[in-house]
Amino acid sequence: MKILKIVFFLVILTLSIAFTAKKEFEWNKIVPMETTREEVEKLFGKGKEIGTDEVRYDLKEGILIVNYSDGVCESDDEEDWNAQTGLVLNLEFNFEDLKDFGKFGIDKTKLKKNSLGECTPQLKEYVDEEKGISYELFEKEEDSLGEVQSIKKFPTKEFEFLRCDKFLKGE
Repeated sequence: MKILKIVFFLVILTLSIAFTAKKEFEWNKIVPMETTREEVEKLFGKGKEIGTDEVRYDLKEGILIVNYSDGVCESDDEEDWNAQTGLVLNLEFNFEDLKDFGKFGIDKTKLKKNSLGECTPQLKEYVDEEKGISYELFEKEEDSLGEVQSIKKFPTKEFEFLRCDKFLKGE
């Protein structure tokens, strides 16, 4: 009987660890202009509203911030989108601990490099516009791969026609 309890405990422990590990990077399944708020809430629950159509999810590996469409395209602001209510527009995942960029298996030379300010010259952004993703890195030395602080996902160029400034002008 005692052995059965131990085996049962180990099975439950293994399953809970596997479930937790699986959920750690679930945020990476979110695709701007495809994933809905309902789908995100199935993964992480309701989250905390931090702004209009902006929700924060506190996860084990870091903080996920998701911006959703309000379904309104009233201004010609290039930041607004003609998208259904509740559709993910963009997201940002901020890691609790910095991650070695080399582990992502991405060639930085194929990404557009942006400086993120004079105050922190070692902070750089690497953008892949085709895939709709950017990496914010700390580069201690010019030749180092750097450490990832955050990853942002945004609509790819195929969705540009849905920006309110273009949609309202009929471009």
